[in-house]
Amino acid sequence: AREAEAKRLKAEAEGFAAKPVAATATADDSAPAPADATTEEAFKNPEGKSDDAENDDGVSKASAEAQETLRRVEAAAVASAVAAVSRHILLFCALCNRERALLPKVFHAFATLPEELRPALLDDAGAGVVTTGGFDGLVRLVGPECGPLLDAVRNPPKGSESLAARAIRVLADADAAEAEYLRDAAAAGGVVAGDAAKDHGTRASMDNLVSAAETLAARVRAEADARRTIPNDDSNATTNENASNDEESHEDVELLLPLLSAMSAEKVRSLVPRLVALPPELFKQALDRLCVSGSPLTPSELFVALHEVDPATRGVGLKKIIAACGECFERPDTFGAETLASAMSKMVEMHPLPLLFMRTVIQAESAWPTLREFTVNILRSLASKKVWKADAKIWEGFVRCAKRAAPRSFPVLIQMPEAPLLEILKKFPALVEPLRAYANAPAVAQSVPRAVRDALAKA
Repeated sequence: AREAEAKRLKAEAEGFAAKPVAATATADDSAPAPADATTEEAFKNPEGKSDDAENDDGVSKASAEAQETLRRVEAAAVASAVAAVSRHILLFCALCNRERALLPKVFHAFATLPEELRPALLDDAGAGVVTTGGFDGLVRLVGPECGPLLDAVRNPPKGSESLAARAIRVLADADAAEAEYLRDAAAAGGVVAGDAAKDHGTRASMDNLVSAAETLAARVRAEADARRTIPNDDSNATTNENASNDEESHEDVELLLPLLSAMSAEKVRSLVPRLVALPPELFKQALDRLCVSGSPLTPSELFVALHEVDPATRGVGLKKIIAACGECFERPDTFGAETLASAMSKMVEMHPLPLLFMRTVIQAESAWPTLREFTVNILRSLASKKVWKADAKIWEGFVRCAKRAAPRSFPVLIQMPEAPLLEILKKFPALVEPLRAYANAPAVAQSVPRAVRDALAKA
């Protein structure tokens, strides 16, 4: 009945919008053409506008008013329909809590609802409608151990994928809140055996939810890949795929973001390249999920994992890795001096070194001056590994870092072979005299190798 009333009001508004236009069109068709320029001047009003222009302005104003009326009618009809549907949804959600086998029907109903009525199923329906017992409330009540809900998330009806994503997010947020409560209780000495057992059961349930979400993500990914190619024309298909390389679909990863803190360390590491490829705002959300107590990766491990991402990965690139590492530096409470030192100590032992390693060393020293001596130790370790034979970018970073760290880096430089030291001195001539003075100091003069003195003489 409400839908019929809305259609009737809409038809009346559309008829109202059409009348002024039709009337004006008839009048214009029957009006005789002006005889000459003098006659046309006679029809102009004092402001210099002709009657035709005034008619056009009137038509435009009437049309705008009609459109505004139509918009208000439609908004009122939609709000009324949402409120009506919401009341029925609330009753059905209450029934689903008692008979959970009915829960998949909620997803089927969502898939068939018009876009305008879908808010009726959600807790943020708006329009003054309060639906705290709606879908979100139902999902929290049944929890991640509900088989019918997991089945619906794993394989939702076509068109209800967004509802499955909402269920994942609601359950993940509820789990995060409960985990935080248990951590706070444990810190206060208030955790009892029942709480610990409940936490263990919740972990197992979240594993099932992660599995269901991964199945859905794989389906979404397959659909995105299918859209990337055109099967009927091989040449066009290739072109379309190449054009999509820089427009990597992120829908599948977005589904998994809320569950990052509930995944295993191995799964999170495998997802890190896809996380780096995300738009900045989504990457920040991912970082928020991983920078919590109890995360599968410690901040140090996460920082190392970001440096291990291959820039050649589709959709990534070096700039995105730099931006991802830079976002970590924006969180000094999580990625402090000790965390960064721990991460860099692991990376300096890698072979080959991460491409951004030296950039990170310089950036870390700038952010945390307490790491200055640590930086010298990094330089010493790299010099002992003959860093000048490594990747050109790594060697370039070493040279710049040594220059920035002077004179603290002089004990490292005077232990280097003649050729690489001479390359550093030619690149930064300002180092020659300070290094020569250091090498001639009585405390170190006896230990300076002949090759260093030769390099200083040639510089």
